[in-house]
Amino acid sequence: MKLGSVFIKETDLKMTKKVLDIHASDIDHRSNTVVYVSIDNDEIFHRMWFKLVSYKTTDFDSWKLISESKEYKQ
Repeated sequence: MKLGSVFIKETDLKMTKKVLDIHASDIDHRSNTVVYVSIDNDEIFHRMWFKLVSYKTTDFDSWKLISESKEYKQ
């Protein structure tokens, strides 16, 4: 999967020297963080949106799939 976008509400993130640093304190555990990921290859364009439901840096189960679409290529 390829990460496309990270959407974070109610935060004060800033760009410093063209770099965006996201720290644990910037991530809202109250369902205000959503990420968009995609798979785009010769067979499929698969888009998925995940919402952060808890915060464990090593646990993918912290993310809940909230929307998904698939387009098959011919």
